[in-house]
Amino acid sequence: MGLIWRFMFDADLGIVNWALGIIGIHGPNWLGGRWPALMAVTIVDSWQSIPFIMLTVLAALVGLSKGPAEAAAI
Repeated sequence: MGLIWRFMFDADLGIVNWALGIIGIHGPNWLGGRWPALMAVTIVDSWQSIPFIMLTVLAALVGLSKGPAEAAAI
């Protein structure tokens, strides 16, 4: 999985810089500098973690009893 992300953030052939180029933004060398690499790792980590967090929150919301919500509605 890491290799796929590495290809996506490639400075010359990566799809991220290609997409930025379409809208007129020159993409950075994502894995060549300190701050662009930090942004790339943050994006990848968010992409990996957010679905699990959302499913956990959804499961918690579904598991709540309806009593407090009904009492608050009155």
